[in-house]
Amino acid sequence: MSSRLGRAFARWSPLALLCLAAPALARTGYPLLLFEPDARSAARGESTVALARGLDGIFHQPAALAGQEGEALGLVYVDHLQDMRVVGTTWGGDRFAPWHLGVGLLRLDYGDLQGLDDQGNATGSFEAGETLLLAGVARRLPDQWGGRLTAGAQAGWLGGAIEDASSHALLLNLGLGWEREQLALGLAARNFGRVLSDYGAQAMELPATVEAGAAWRLAHLPFTWTLGWQKIRERDPFVKLGGELLMAQRWRLGLGYHVERGDERLAGVSGESNRGFSLGVGGQLPGGMDLQWSWSSWGELGALNRLSLAWRYRP
Repeated sequence: MSSRLGRAFARWSPLALLCLAAPALARTGYPLLLFEPDARSAARGESTVALARGLDGIFHQPAALAGQEGEALGLVYVDHLQDMRVVGTTWGGDRFAPWHLGVGLLRLDYGDLQGLDDQGNATGSFEAGETLLLAGVARRLPDQWGGRLTAGAQAGWLGGAIEDASSHALLLNLGLGWEREQLALGLAARNFGRVLSDYGAQAMELPATVEAGAAWRLAHLPFTWTLGWQKIRERDPFVKLGGELLMAQRWRLGLGYHVERGDERLAGVSGESNRGFSLGVGGQLPGGMDLQWSWSSWGELGALNRLSLAWRYRP
């Protein structure tokens, strides 16, 4: 990889911002695999491995596809830090029940990066980004321990490009879900696979992730608590907290806190920060549409706005 990329990092590019937001990226790489694009999940602090259903969980809980009713098409858009953008589309259906199928396509664009030579002179702009494609199946298994048991698996391809360098990887995701009355539990193992080709001489690893979570729906209030525990390769485990209030049987208000993100602070920055907090609102619209917006604070780095739209065109 040419020296232009290193110069771009030094000039506070979007790539450098993303590495500040997730310090372990220098060792594991592939930030798209650690990103949650779904607005409803993000509003609850991303603590939704136990609560996700259908397209809501296609990028973080393979077993969620077993909760898909009918066929639906989804779109996601994320206004990321600086001029980075994330766009994606999802599809899920139960046409082959008891098997449920799902596909997700996600693209992270780092924006317009300006290359510099060794003397600091501009050499022109170049592109950088990552693309993730997932395809999975899920189904309900025989009931266990008095509750509904689901399982799912996904195969994925990840491709990245930074200027004239590229990388490709294959990955596997597995998930389990269990639900009984007011309690739901979830377990997911994601990003286990192999890097086929790397950006340069220094090999990076996939950010293999194990996540467990629980959700508890209150008996006398339309409110659900969510809790998640997550371990990412070469990073300490952390927890995520959230909740969702159902209003008028149609609208949802979500709140959450991402503990690891909240604990990360930039050196030399004074003052309090709301980093790690998130909120969002969404609900059902006429014609089988479901719209959700969320806001997530990255403190001194800025905030992310996510928008998710799902259309169930076949009940």
